[in-house]
Amino acid sequence: DELCEFYSIHNHCKVPVDYTINPSLAQWVMEQRKQCRLMNERQPHTFTKKRLNLLRQINFFVKWNSGETQDENWLQRYNELKDFLERDAAEGNEKKRTRARIMNRLKTENADLHAWVQRQKDIYSGKRKATRPADALTIKRREMM
Repeated sequence: DELCEFYSIHNHCKVPVDYTINPSLAQWVMEQRKQCRLMNERQPHTFTKKRLNLLRQINFFVKWNSGETQDENWLQRYNELKDFLERDAAEGNEKKRTRARIMNRLKTENADLHAWVQRQKDIYSGKRKATRPADALTIKRREMM
């Protein structure tokens, strides 16, 4: 149920390992991915047919390592950020728009997106290297930012 709720909000099942809103969900998802790997390696696992079918219904097994999906994922996050900033401005916060206030509000309202934005900022400034291709700031992505 919790994963379905996460999926309905974020439209994906990629729960961050450090998901502070629901750490037990993050742990559960990690365990499901481990069991999936064991199943694929034909080793003993705890998956039942019922659980497999339920997870398939919400696209739990989508591969995140293809270039097209990474671009779609990055673009989805970028659009989420644009929507957030537009809502923030529409709510009359135009005069109070400082980076710190926006980041604090984002952290409160969407910790998932906040973590993504922070990662992008760190990668852009050189504080962090992109460890996942999905986070890499291509020339096109840099221009969009």
